[in-house]
Amino acid sequence: MAQQFRPDDARARLAANVGMVMRTDMLTVTPETPLTAIIDLLLQEHIGAVPVLQSASHALLGMVSYIDV
Repeated sequence: MAQQFRPDDARARLAANVGMVMRTDMLTVTPETPLTAIIDLLLQEHIGAVPVLQSASHALLGMVSYIDV
């Protein structure tokens, strides 16, 4: 699991690399997921984007962000 930083710990964030801050327990959606469900997910989980995976193969197709919806 990624190391968690407090929001006020700016110096530690600047010194961090991607592996230290990335999430490995990602929430994902499929192309068939309704937009209303994605908006709810983004708001409930306080996240800005979610990966879109192919239903059968789980291949990454893209991302949907709060800017997109």
